[in-house]
Amino acid sequence: MRNINSFAAAVERWRRERGVTLGQLAGMTSYSASYLSKMLHGWRPLLPAAVSEIDRALSAGGELEWLAKQQRVGENAPIRPMQLPATVPDFVGRAEQLRRIDVAVGKRNGAVLVAIEGEYWVGKTALAVQWAANAVHGYPGGCLFADLRGLAPGRPLTSESTLDGFLRTLGADAAQLEAPLPEKAAYYRSLLSRRPAIVVLDNIGSYEQVKDLLPGVGSVVLTTSREHQDALLMKTGGLRLFVPPLNKQESLTLLRKRTSDARVDADPVSADLVVETCGGLPMAISIAAEQLARRRTSTLQRLAAELTDENRVLDAFTSSDREVNLHGTLDLSYLALPPRSARLFRLLGISPVRDIVPAGIAALAAVDEEVASDALSALRRAYLIEETSAGRIRMSPLTRAYAYLHGLVGEPLAEVERARDRVIRWYASSAAAASAVLMPGWLGRQAPLREKIGFRPATFAGDHDAAMSWCATEAATVINLVRSGRSVSAGDALWQLATAFLPYFHLSKDWTAWLTLATAGLDAARAAENPAGVVRCLQNLGWALHELGRDHEALDRFEQAAQAHCDDTDDGCRAWTTLGTASTFVALNRLEEARDTFARAEQLFLSADCTFGAVLALSMAAPVHQRLSDTARADISAAAALAQARELASKPLLGSVHHHRGLMLRQRHALRPALAEFDAALALRPTGRDCWAQAQTHVARAETFTELGEIAAARDAYSQAVRILDGLRDPQGTDVRARIALLAQQKALP
Repeated sequence: MRNINSFAAAVERWRRERGVTLGQLAGMTSYSASYLSKMLHGWRPLLPAAVSEIDRALSAGGELEWLAKQQRVGENAPIRPMQLPATVPDFVGRAEQLRRIDVAVGKRNGAVLVAIEGEYWVGKTALAVQWAANAVHGYPGGCLFADLRGLAPGRPLTSESTLDGFLRTLGADAAQLEAPLPEKAAYYRSLLSRRPAIVVLDNIGSYEQVKDLLPGVGSVVLTTSREHQDALLMKTGGLRLFVPPLNKQESLTLLRKRTSDARVDADPVSADLVVETCGGLPMAISIAAEQLARRRTSTLQRLAAELTDENRVLDAFTSSDREVNLHGTLDLSYLALPPRSARLFRLLGISPVRDIVPAGIAALAAVDEEVASDALSALRRAYLIEETSAGRIRMSPLTRAYAYLHGLVGEPLAEVERARDRVIRWYASSAAAASAVLMPGWLGRQAPLREKIGFRPATFAGDHDAAMSWCATEAATVINLVRSGRSVSAGDALWQLATAFLPYFHLSKDWTAWLTLATAGLDAARAAENPAGVVRCLQNLGWALHELGRDHEALDRFEQAAQAHCDDTDDGCRAWTTLGTASTFVALNRLEEARDTFARAEQLFLSADCTFGAVLALSMAAPVHQRLSDTARADISAAAALAQARELASKPLLGSVHHHRGLMLRQRHALRPALAEFDAALALRPTGRDCWAQAQTHVARAETFTELGEIAAARDAYSQAVRILDGLRDPQGTDVRARIALLAQQKALP
């Protein structure tokens, strides 16, 4: 009424100035006094013709016409739309995503489009609504919102029906709504160019569905989708904003908000299991919290037990309400997959490995890597899988549970077993390839690993660091696989997989993992009732115990392996058992037995054509000969080991040979030559994951410097060893620190 009052007040002012009554004004125009009174009180429209006559009659110079025009604009102005749903009351995290939208909007020169993407239930809509609610005050056109149901039960909304709804909200009349679609889209852009707005297009299916809903300069568009919208981004130059799951801390914060601090604090272990199974998905965490609220006598522990049971986990997320029904939500993505991708999705659900590289996935599906890559692309586009920075593929826990169910239902049981076995054999073959690089000849004639397996295992082309890196990445997976795997057609692959990791553990000194895997491998070999496998695993376990300093137990395992060797056991296998026995004899100070056993090991290695092992036996025997005062034989062994190691061109082996030569020379008090050998070893020994050997050489150098009375140099060498051992969390670091302290005391003595 402000504009009406202003117009009426202006007429009253001009009438007073001119001394004209309302009746006289009516006589000066073609309208009655009654009509003019109703018009001035807002009961009749301000007709342009009437206003013009009044303005002329009062000689207002156009002022009254201008005021009336302003009044008519005010009456016809559309409301400022505010169609946003309510913001999520327990909105958690997403600071980085909100910041990125702010940055994109702040840089705008024209219209801004942000395509918010991510998997189901991750909170894409909540993020869009949260940002729009905070920013809408800066947009005179308000906010338009539409759920286009691009990936939802039923038919998706069309572009035209959505546009009509927007135009009605913006005040379009019936004639404008009956215009052709291109004209309506142009009119829509024109309206928003005058009054820029935030437009939220939720759950879109494609660029075609939204192209007529994109405004022009000044407005901001937020789209959400469970699929990659490549065409949309290519056409608009918009920003793709991926919404990841909540991290653990954010997930726990949400669980606290939805339950209570007291409940989470009372059972933090179960709380961790709940949010882990929910995969950081806000909707899943909220549903889990609602389960607790609905079942008042339930506890976090019971809920965690239900969610970690692969046969029950989906029950908590099954409902007649489509919005909270996991089956209905995922069915839409799964049923839209091409057949090859749908099969791969099912197989990933039943895979014994949850976090796997594409080459392993190719083995799982029994296809080549290119075919597997194409099938994975559809899963990526639908956000059904996640690819880590290391190139590994994984599913969220709930997606995997859904895929597991469809794998059991959609795949023949025999194919499920074969697929699992193919993965086990791929790992066994890949580990064998790594072993051949790290310790040539270790596996000997493990025939099943040399079979044609129908797929390509990991290859390393002689690259020692690449082999170590692969083993380090896969060690935890392999331990879980051997401990829990059940192989039907893969035969002896489980125990072979365990033994193939010995070279890695021997170099990395991850003793706990080694002992765990060696024990699990022995159980697998016994379950397979394979005598040769039992021998190999006893041998592997013996080496692990020996490295841990449990030498009497180690010797027992080596002796069991020696007694169990079959007639058809190859000399290479016997040689490694014999070498382990000899090394254990050294630790037990049974030097004569060690000397003779090293000699037998060397001959067995030579019979097996395993030069690598023969060089190790010669090198390790040299210090034993020296301790037995057989200097000539010590020199012969050390020289032969050095010559053959140089021919093999294996840096780790050559570094080991120089190290043992240094030990031999130190025993005969040739301290400067010993230091030269240790320095040569350091130059060859790796500094990566297998740097434990380098630490041992630093210790040997420190001991040599101590004998020379060079305390500062000794302390420096010990310190370098401590840095390495601390990085490996090796308890030997404590002993080395004690030696450093002892050096300090010696230096303080007068």
